Amino acid sequence: MTQGTIFVVMSMPEIWPVIAPTILVSNKIDTSNLKLLAFPSGHLNLRIEDSSKNFINYYTQRILVDESKYQAKRRDIILDIMWKLPEISIHINGHSLLSLDESKGDYFMVNLQNSAGETLPSYAHPDAFQACLHKVEERHTKFASTQIIGNHHNRTKTIYEQINELKNATFLLNDFSNRIQNGEHQFLGALAAELRAMLYWNGRKTYNPLLLRLAGKFSIPLPIYLMKEDAIDPILSFSPLVDFSLKEASIYKEFKTQNLTDIEDWLDRVVLVSQNETVTTKDIILNASTKLGSAHYDEDIPENLDILLNSKDSQFNQIESFLLRTASIVIHLSQYVISNIQTSMNS
Repeated sequence: MTQGTIFVVMSMPEIWPVIAPTILVSNKIDTSNLKLLAFPSGHLNLRIEDSSKNFINYYTQRILVDESKYQAKRRDIILDIMWKLPEISIHINGHSLLSLDESKGDYFMVNLQNSAGETLPSYAHPDAFQACLHKVEERHTKFASTQIIGNHHNRTKTIYEQINELKNATFLLNDFSNRIQNGEHQFLGALAAELRAMLYWNGRKTYNPLLLRLAGKFSIPLPIYLMKEDAIDPILSFSPLVDFSLKEASIYKEFKTQNLTDIEDWLDRVVLVSQNETVTTKDIILNASTKLGSAHYDEDIPENLDILLNSKDSQFNQIESFLLRTASIVIHLSQYVISNIQTSMNS
């Protein structure tokens, strides 16, 4: 592959410099294998090899980590890699890394103190409702009236029943997440299926996602912090573009470049662009739920899902990281919605 772009929010290793060569990013795109390694010297090494045996072997300047004022638990950085041979560029938190030859011994200091300046969770922010107003109104229009799916003789569930369903779904998300983090990866499909049932909507009446529905009926915002969409300049990126910033959304503000917005803005965001398709966040949820064994055991798998399954950071592949992050966000927002509805009904 002579050109491409990868954008990822990733966690720096706990010990830096690493004590042995360590793979930070690994993925397969089309017929090419890409790896980004860290070395005990502090240098990064980009390796890309395609089926034609074309090989890129690129070293960056030495990287140091400033942890003198670092107190938070998170070690996330924003990393983007762009190549169009013979040009290669790697950025950390928007700063360009020099190649090993260009650096002449100079190092690059990574500051892990992201100092986002917000301590409130997204749903407690005073501007949360206004930031989500466009989606609050849209959801209310979609879901305010009861929708009977399928047999017209079906009984409409009460709000109390639907709240209990949301409580049960939240419990399952938490349980599946804990199991996956403890190595029980067979629960990944079940986690994706729960997220689909709570979040996925594409305009068809056959989809009636639980969290969006209840939030819509009671005009409750679903705020999150989300990285600005122009974090990568499309003019500067090269196709195929793989946006692994699936961890860019959060309940607590982690980056200065995050804005307060509605979760549906994230669900609609394009995260993968190739010659054949564009894929949104909610497409990833749908594909994971139908292809990882919970809803179907198909003989095929979408290319976009295959890319993410084969793209790993130091602990999980990108699908696992994404589903775990999404589940955490949805658990918080579900508890917020339940609390608001119960307060409204008791007042």
